[in-house]
Amino acid sequence: MIKKIITPETEVYICGSVPFMNKVEEYLSQFGHPLSQIHIEAYQPSLSLIKDAAKMSITEEQKRIVKSTAPILKENGKEITSIFYKQLFKSHPELLNLFNQTNQKIGTQPLALANTVYFAAENIDNLEVLMPQVLTIANKHRALTVQPEHYP
Repeated sequence: MIKKIITPETEVYICGSVPFMNKVEEYLSQFGHPLSQIHIEAYQPSLSLIKDAAKMSITEEQKRIVKSTAPILKENGKEITSIFYKQLFKSHPELLNLFNQTNQKIGTQPLALANTVYFAAENIDNLEVLMPQVLTIANKHRALTVQPEHYP
């Protein structure tokens, strides 16, 4: 599926934490994407946010359940998130204006969500590495003025 969206000629731009970018680069290289076509820009959250994230508690059973979803997400994540977005917009068309519809049509939004959820499942034992993605999503949602009522 990724080969249909990203060809060897596609310039890929990744912005995020080093662990996140390493995962994406590894994923792309599995499909033979040339490293010369991958461009990165790194950032990190403040250390106090990372320390606060480390205090979050999750049981071992919850971790086991989340980890068990990783293979399914890796194989079918984009399909799952594409269905999620179709159902979301069908049930709540008022949310359409919060999303870039071109990204929906070409699949980049569902793929981004799938990759984020997969990354979270893979790193549930090391929640600190999730903070850059969580902060990016939070900042994007804040910029779009997403409200609690937008989460049906």
